[in-house]
Amino acid sequence: MSEFAVFLDLGNTLLRSGAWSARRRLGQRLGLTEKEVKRAGRLLMTRPHETPETLAVDLSQVLSSREPGEVLDAVRTVWREQHDGVALHPDAMRLLASLEGRSCRLGLLSNVWPPVIQGLEASLPSFLKRFDHLIFSCRLGFKKPSAAIFEAALAMAGMPAHRCWMVGDSYELDMEPAMKAGMRTLWVLSRPEAEKGLLAAVLRGDKPRPDAAVEDLMELSLMLERLVPSRENWS
Repeated sequence: MSEFAVFLDLGNTLLRSGAWSARRRLGQRLGLTEKEVKRAGRLLMTRPHETPETLAVDLSQVLSSREPGEVLDAVRTVWREQHDGVALHPDAMRLLASLEGRSCRLGLLSNVWPPVIQGLEASLPSFLKRFDHLIFSCRLGFKKPSAAIFEAALAMAGMPAHRCWMVGDSYELDMEPAMKAGMRTLWVLSRPEAEKGLLAAVLRGDKPRPDAAVEDLMELSLMLERLVPSRENWS
């Protein structure tokens, strides 16, 4: 008997995306430079802080030009916005329901910080319970496109890389590192304008081509039904 694993990204794939990422929201509130925004973003996504207060302490150390109280106020605001604003893509639950009965285990593999996880746990607990594996950057201490997070996913799945799929909207964060890890890949082009240059590079042959690509989640559902066999067809 053989199995497959399907790992899905969260942001811009299964979740509705806001106009600004957490690091951009924080950068806007604190007037950060691009370099500071990137530094803050790494910390947000790779530390397991359970409260905005403990996160603000760490952030104040890397944003030494800002007053600790100013950092704390900004973190509290962005934390609350992202915790309370968690919302699934309208077709996310239908997608997961369509995978029931398939010969696969499901995982989330995402760059995510604690308030988004807490928001999911508070408002959508049944959503997280549908997954066998939860691979979150803030819990592991490293984020995509690091090879380490994909190695962790494969170790949790306990099966060969070629039986594991990575599904996500970002070529650089999802498709390319997953291909390097030996996984199969399915590119969700929900934001083609953001991926335009990489899409052109793939079409030119300058970048390796994912196994499949779709425009939206419902097309993804149909594609996975074709690509991942049902239990009665296990081999």
